[in-house]
Amino acid sequence: MTKEFIVGWVLFLNTIGAFAQQPTLSIKGTEVDESLQIPIAPVNIVLLNTNPVIRATTDEKGNFVVKNVPVGRLVLHLKGL
Repeated sequence: MTKEFIVGWVLFLNTIGAFAQQPTLSIKGTEVDESLQIPIAPVNIVLLNTNPVIRATTDEKGNFVVKNVPVGRLVLHLKGL
């Protein structure tokens, strides 16, 4: 193998790894009734414009965490059960 071929192959593999690792974030919060200031549970949280659609549900205290969310503009849909 020539030196140029090896260097090219290493650069190619590094490029694949850069595209495969997209940045993500976590969204966390508490769903609270605005007028009563008490937690609302259970509530389904759905990120509509992700592929696949990402879902979470609040716990009994209204807390939720959504992990591995792609960075970008998001549409959250909240629905009480």
